[in-house]
Amino acid sequence: MRSLAVAEEAQSAGMTVAMSADLTDLGWLMPWVDELAIEILPTADDPADLARMVEQQAVSAVLLDHYDFAPSREAVNDAGAMLINFEDDHYGRRPADITIDYSLGAEAMPRPDDGSPVSLRGVEFAPLRRQVTAARSLRAEQREVVREVAVMMGGTDPLGLRPIVEDALTEAGVAVTSAFPGLGFLPRVAQADAVVCAAGSSAYEMCCLGMPIGLVQVADNQAANYQRLVAAGAATALGHAQDLIGDRTAFAARLRTWLASPVELTNTAEAARKLLDGKGAQRVAMRIASAGPEYAD
Repeated sequence: MRSLAVAEEAQSAGMTVAMSADLTDLGWLMPWVDELAIEILPTADDPADLARMVEQQAVSAVLLDHYDFAPSREAVNDAGAMLINFEDDHYGRRPADITIDYSLGAEAMPRPDDGSPVSLRGVEFAPLRRQVTAARSLRAEQREVVREVAVMMGGTDPLGLRPIVEDALTEAGVAVTSAFPGLGFLPRVAQADAVVCAAGSSAYEMCCLGMPIGLVQVADNQAANYQRLVAAGAATALGHAQDLIGDRTAFAARLRTWLASPVELTNTAEAARKLLDGKGAQRVAMRIASAGPEYAD
């Protein structure tokens, strides 16, 4: 999602974009890929394979979004391209010509000096698709009584949290909107009174919309997002995935307490909306385009 958000803005800046990825299990993304007319290239298995692809395709810049790929700046540079790298704190961190860590508060955290000359850090660089900023205007005034809650547990929900959350919401007497993986759900979610959300990229989308967010940490790499969004008053902590699975009764109690606090819902929604303006992908694309004439195509 975040790579495609940058691709969307890169195209608007006049760049040609291709994607090296296996989207077999992400068919719901294909309408967006088709709309952008992005060529899908074979996956690169290692730095040497990636370098060959760069040379064959005459690529000027590579945006790498992969936690486990071996360090590859030198190989990409030698093939004639610049390397831009997504990292989430230490997850996926590697030397690159431009590094991107858009976590809240990342700009204030020290980053080891690995020779990377440019670091784009903080939520101003959070790459959100244009659909998010379009849906931002759909948010109505916050109701005092919560009647409908959206549920977003990420693109795959590997732990099966969605039905647990939905059952708890139903027992609390509110309607449920399920945001299953897809691209057209944002207008519907924007009309809900609140959202229970995993602490990944979707949380930043919900912040931009100005939603009251009940946050669940689903994976280890979401810890920084979870802690910082809650500390900033932009979300309410509902616990970790294992806590939710291990004690559903306690989770349901936290959920009901959150839903019964209109002041907290309003305050967190306002704080969340102020964090992001939805222009992060545009900032990233502009930085890539301005890196030098040899990387302008």
